[in-house]
Amino acid sequence: MNNITIAGPVWLASDVHLGQNTPATSEAFREFLLLAASEAAALLLPGDIFDAWIGDDIAVMAPPWLAQDLMALKLAASKIPVWLGRGNRDFLMGQALASGLGARLLPEQAPLPDLFDMAYSYFIALDKMNVRDVPNFPLHFIINCSRLLGYDLKGSYSAETPHLNLQDGGFTTHPPSMAPYTLEEDAKKLDMLMNTAALGDTHTIEMNGATRIRLLEWYIAFLQNHTQHMGNIRSLPILQAILH
Repeated sequence: MNNITIAGPVWLASDVHLGQNTPATSEAFREFLLLAASEAAALLLPGDIFDAWIGDDIAVMAPPWLAQDLMALKLAASKIPVWLGRGNRDFLMGQALASGLGARLLPEQAPLPDLFDMAYSYFIALDKMNVRDVPNFPLHFIINCSRLLGYDLKGSYSAETPHLNLQDGGFTTHPPSMAPYTLEEDAKKLDMLMNTAALGDTHTIEMNGATRIRLLEWYIAFLQNHTQHMGNIRSLPILQAILH
């Protein structure tokens, strides 16, 4: 993709979530494709176009509710370059479907050297840590991963902003209007951990196992609500055992 030069506007659409029970969305998407084919120089569809487990099998036989959308995609791809990307709902989509539509499949891998370097340094440090310093490690790691990727909590803990508010994505003056609810002391501990730069100093933030688990679950819920494609963490029971 980095070596491709396109003379003209490139249109982009993602998270359309075409599904059997959303005919109005499908109709709007087909109109969008017609417009893109006439006005855009290329079209990027980088993920979750389908709100279903869509894979290469539909290239052979598409369900009736999807057939018109695929025909519209194929028509657009016959007029302008169309790139398809996988999302968490249509991750089974592959080269067979893309080729059948006359589209191109976006590469799944994207290099993130800063994230790799950070994770590498963390796990090298973990290997050398004293066991007493480990319990706060998972929380500190997920905080800094999300921060590096641009997903950081708003504000900080203070007497004026003592509440962790999932809906607002950070610290607020008012308590959250719906679950999950957290203790003010939990908000204070999380803020302290967020402001601990050195991994070796995380053990100085004193928390019991129950607090760590509450904060881990809250932070994962924050990421699931405020980022794209954040699914369930399969290793969560292991993390909870460590935090305990």
